[in-house]
Formats: sequence, C-alpha cells, structure tokens
Amino acid sequence: MSEREEVAQHLLRDPEARESVLEQRRAEEKAALVQEVEKFITQYLVLPGHVALPLALWVLATYAFSLFDAFPYLAVLSPVKRCGKTRLLEVLELLCSRPWLTLPPSEAALFRYIDTVKPTLLLDEVEIFRNPKAERAQWLLAILNAGHRKGASIARCVGESNKVQKFDVYCPKAFAAIESLPDTLADRSIIIHMQRKRKTDKTQRFNLRRVSRPAKLLQEEIARLVGSEKKALREAYDQASPLEFLEDREEDLFTPVFVVCATFSPSRLGELKGCALALTGAKAEADVDDSLGLRLLKDISQVWPEGQRYISTEDLLSRLRGLAESPWQTGVELTPRKLAWMLRPFGVTSRTVRLESGTPRGYAREDFIPCFSSYVAREVKQVTQASIDAGPGHFSDPKQRGSVSDVEKSVSPNNDAGCGGCCTSEGTKEGKGGKKGGGNGEQEGS
Repeated sequence: MSEREEVAQHLLRDPEARESVLEQRRAEEKAALVQEVEKFITQYLVLPGHVALPLALWVLATYAFSLFDAFPYLAVLSPVKRCGKTRLLEVLELLCSRPWLTLPPSEAALFRYIDTVKPTLLLDEVEIFRNPKAERAQWLLAILNAGHRKGASIARCVGESNKVQKFDVYCPKAFAAIESLPDTLADRSIIIHMQRKRKTDKTQRFNLRRVSRPAKLLQEEIARLVGSEKKALREAYDQASPLEFLEDREEDLFTPVFVVCATFSPSRLGELKGCALALTGAKAEADVDDSLGLRLLKDISQVWPEGQRYISTEDLLSRLRGLAESPWQTGVELTPRKLAWMLRPFGVTSRTVRLESGTPRGYAREDFIPCFSSYVAREVKQVTQASIDAGPGHFSDPKQRGSVSDVEKSVSPNNDAGCGGCCTSEGTKEGKGGKKGGGNGEQEGS
C-alpha cells in the first residue's frame, strides 16, 4: 500500500481527522479564490495601490449583499478620459452577481429593474449627475442616494387606478465618471482614482471573446463558494465588532468588505486594514474644499468687526489673511472671486454696501447670521461630541482562524486605535465601452 493510500485509509477510520483536512482544504480554496479574482482584475488594468484586495472582496460581496444592512458603492474616477474607468466596469461585469452595465437609464427603468432583478448596477458616464439643472439626472440621483441601505424603497403610482407601489432600490452599484461625483454619491462610495497607463506599465489586451470563458468559470466558482458560505458570513456579520479606526460612514462602507475577508481570507485582514486607511485617507483629502468652506465661515465670524453691519470685500480679505495659522495667508489664494465662489453654496452673495469711505462691493452681516447659526456652532458641537464618543474597539470572531487583532501590527505599530473589525449598524446614519486593445500610454477603455 502506498503512502497516499495509507493516509486515505487513516482518514476513513478517523472522522475528526478527515473533517480537519476538509476544513483546511476549504480554507485554502476560499483564500485562493480571493487571489484569483485579484489576479483576473489586475491582468487587464493598472490599479492604484491598496485597491486590488478591497475590489476583489467587493466582487465576492455582491453575491451576498442582502445579508448586510448597507452596501458600499464603488466610485471609479479619473482626471481625464482614457484612464481605464470603463474597462474596470467591463471587467467587473464579467465577475459580479447579475451585472447590469449601462449608461444612465430612465428613472422608471432603473427602479423597476433593481426591484425585479437585484442586479449589480455598473453605471458609466455619470457626469450628468453633477448638473443640478438636469431634472432627469436629479431624479436618478435621488434613487441612487437611497439605494445603499437595505430596505430602501421609492413609492410610485402604477396602473390605471394609480395604486401606490413601493419599489426596492437596494443593490450593489458602481459608477464611473471624470473628475468627481455629487457629494451625496461620493459619501456612500469607496473611491478609486484611476490614472492613465504609462508606457512602462504592462497589461494584457482585453478581448471579450477570449476572456469570456475563463471569466464565466471564475464567476461560477465565486457564486458556488459564496453561496455555500452565507451562513458563515451572516454569523461573522452578527458577531463582528466596530471598525474603530474608521469614521462612522466609512465603517458602514467597509464592513461588508471586512466580513468577506474574515470569512474567506482571514490572514489578510491586516492588509485590508492598511488598504481601508489608505483609501479613506485619500477620500478625506479630496474633501478639503468642503472643510475649507466651514473654516471660512468660522474665520469670518471671528474677524467681523463688532457692531458693524457691512464690510467691504477688500477689508474682509485683509482681515482673513491676517489670521495667525490660517490657510488664507499662504495655502489658499483668496481673491474676491474665490471668496464669492466659496460663499455662494451657503447662500451668501456680495452686494454694494454703503460705508463712510464710499460704496464698494462687500457683504452684509445679516446674510451670514443663518450660516453662523447652522454651520459654525454645529461644527464645534460635532467635534466636541466626537471626542466624547470616541472609544476602543476590536475585531473578534471565535469561528475564524484569524482576526484583525492578530495581524494589525503588520500594518501599524500603534494598537491604541483599535483594530479591524466590523459591526452591524442599527438604523440609518446620515451622510455620498472602451477601445479594445489599448495602446501605449493609455488604459484600455475610458
């Protein structure tokens, strides 16, 4: 009898040993699946750092999105065209659960298809959403804003009797756009910033006819393994602890990704934590203009002359530039036009004001009073409350071989911030076809 046959006979006689071997093989199979999805995606695209692992886990999660209270959107952005946005959506179309790759459809088509099919929506060329005057786009945007939470629905009158019917709009979604998305969509998204491929970057040509068959086999394997692990995913989700190193909204976004990682490849939780920190850090930097707007209001409230009803634009700019350690001294070139542009979203506009020195362009204090009440006082309150609410957290799931706690030291030497876990968030929190072949210096697709 050969050694292999002896091992087989031993496993037949010892059920516990056989179960242990099968469990180990299954764990290896799940971890290998994550790597295989990563490999498939990256062979056709040059992705930014820290993106491949979360992207692969997101693909797996689309097969179990109904288990989660909220599901992250993907926002695929680039500064110009031909950076690989459309190509990434095309690759995701081959792997995700029930993919629907399309341009912005009609409102009725969108909510009816989501309610019926529960697809993974892959929406290309969504720059139209940034136009507030495009009524159709704004109706679509309202549906998409609601659809990242489980149970989200919209009501419409249907039939000759105009009976009110609710349509479920919760499903996985990914968007591709040049430059940016509306803030409400971006706030609900894991953001991927694509760049045009350099001549030194090497990727395989994306030929749909050649890649369809291996992609189909991989898609079937994803569906099989995720389907068999739904009970484990549900238990991991129910028992997981908060991701203390992320803000509330970012924790909502990354929780499904961490749950899938803990179930399929627990040894990579530390790597995923590093990816999440990098992606959320880049997202926070992109929001700097928003924070500058609040800073501007706060500084104006500080420098406004006491008892003075009006102030000229030049005087206000001079006072702002004179603030110690303010961004208006060197960091931001604050001109009259820039000042007006930053204040316009808050409903404040310049006017001709009557002063002792004349009638220059300037601002009235009465226009700022609602802003000071709504934003300046609220900002201080939110910061104070955040400091009070901050607390430790950890990830612990006794049914998993690994946890973020076990491996987070490989990412950061500081363990004080808590370590990668995930939690079920109760309730609603308020917040966000390319060319085939490609050429040197360009990603395939747009």
